[in-house]
Amino acid sequence: MITYNKKSLENLRLLKQAKVWKEKQLFSEPTFDKIQGTYINDLYTPNFFIRVGLFLFTSILISASLGLITLITFSDSNADVGLTFRILIYAIITGFATEMVIKEKKFFRAGVDDALQYATVGLFITAITIFIDSLNRYNYYDEPYYNENDNIIQVLAIALPILIFFATRYVDRLITAMAFGVLIYLIFDLVSNSGPIGKAVCPFAICLTTFLIYQLVKRYAYAEKWIIWKDNFNIIELLCLLTLYLSVNYFIVRELNAVLNNDYSSAQIPLAWLFYVTTATIPLLYIYFGVTKKDRLQLQLGMLLITFAVFTFKYYFSLGHHEITITLAGVFMIGVAWVVNKLLKTPKIGLTVNKDDLENEFNLSDAEAVVIAETLGKGSAQQDNFEFGEGNFGGGGSGGRF
Repeated sequence: MITYNKKSLENLRLLKQAKVWKEKQLFSEPTFDKIQGTYINDLYTPNFFIRVGLFLFTSILISASLGLITLITFSDSNADVGLTFRILIYAIITGFATEMVIKEKKFFRAGVDDALQYATVGLFITAITIFIDSLNRYNYYDEPYYNENDNIIQVLAIALPILIFFATRYVDRLITAMAFGVLIYLIFDLVSNSGPIGKAVCPFAICLTTFLIYQLVKRYAYAEKWIIWKDNFNIIELLCLLTLYLSVNYFIVRELNAVLNNDYSSAQIPLAWLFYVTTATIPLLYIYFGVTKKDRLQLQLGMLLITFAVFTFKYYFSLGHHEITITLAGVFMIGVAWVVNKLLKTPKIGLTVNKDDLENEFNLSDAEAVVIAETLGKGSAQQDNFEFGEGNFGGGGSGGRF
């Protein structure tokens, strides 16, 4: 399923974590050197700026190459089927190039492989879009028939497994986020278009869906056999928490309900009191569980969403003087941040302002790898100084000493 060598990805992840542990002075420089010698990283992953440069250069090269091929060979401008096959061929070419640079050049998030895989995904979805559009343009009786929303849903339904496949195969976070967005949109469209009851329960359907996905991620995603896709699961976890809150936020529900019902006056919604409660309490629950479970993501997201909750209530229950309110709120939040920063410079109740990389990264395989590397290193060092004879343990026997 995955195109990268799993051992190479495991080594890369372990070396990154070992570097963090070394910086925290959990072991010495010689130990880190032994780990580097034992777990070789053969993948090429440049820094951010080089990655961006390579991504832009590769994207331009792909566009120029495919554009030149199209100019030379394209002649039938009115054949949708022909255009669909042409774009599919382009997708196969870029997909093959992606596999080659990964397997031969060992690129991993290097910019070149990113551009190629995004081009492949884009071309596949473009081909699907053209094909679906051509099929839906006429019905069985050759009468003009066109429903843009049907086209979108059909395209997204076909695109979802493609996105999941590429996100899994290339361990890509952006494609993972796109697949999650497509899934949520499909559920939203299915429920909201099922009549008045569907529109009423749509926020709760999205909330329940994201909650279940989040629970599955927290329960199964951090097992050793899935650890290669840990970054993907982190993205899903973030999007689940964010979508869960937005799905029951009063501002989002009220304005989206107005759009669905073509009511641009944004009238009051049923069960408004319930959405007032969820808007105010969910960020506080995130903060509570973030503190009690030592979950940095929930804690940070909860603090961020408090500002959106304040904005929601301020939008509908404004007391005037917005500039004064915003200024005072900003001063208050800066003050709270300063006080918390001072208090948590020394860790309290398991919390600190310093980023604790060990919290989520530590797992059994990492610990085993460090022990193995350290043991191998010590074993070779001890062998050089080993002598038989009057040992306290190894020699067994001279003078009765063991």
